Amino acid sequence: MASPVFGEFIGTFVLILLGDGVVAGVLLKGSKGENAGWLAITAGWAFAVFAGVFTAIAFGSADAHLNPGPNSPVGVVWIALSKPHYGIHGTKDPDSIGYASSHGCVRLTNYDADELRRRISEGVAVAFVDTSSKNLPEVAKKASGE
Repeated sequence: MASPVFGEFIGTFVLILLGDGVVAGVLLKGSKGENAGWLAITAGWAFAVFAGVFTAIAFGSADAHLNPGPNSPVGVVWIALSKPHYGIHGTKDPDSIGYASSHGCVRLTNYDADELRRRISEGVAVAFVDTSSKNLPEVAKKASGE
């Protein structure tokens, strides 16, 4: 019964079930986790992503993608990089950009991630460059406005 589609479906189900469950636990009056705060929600969603990925792999999805969508942790766009499980993606919480960790990924607003998706194609090389360095390659000088 293992297939990539089934694995993605079950993994996404586990992700949503656990992630929404922790939010409900924090927000519902009378629950044990009532008013536990943003840290509990963040840790709960991190565990939900972890469990969802491992569930997807166990049920036949070797790549274990997080499916993009308006309420997905990866926003509406996922652009996979050459390292498995690393990518450029949107976020449903644009105020967290630059503040919250995303395990090595590059987070953009959903609008910017969708615009980037339209401008690139598969196989485009991605390089991360420290633009504060004095010895920039020519392509980085153009990007930083030097």
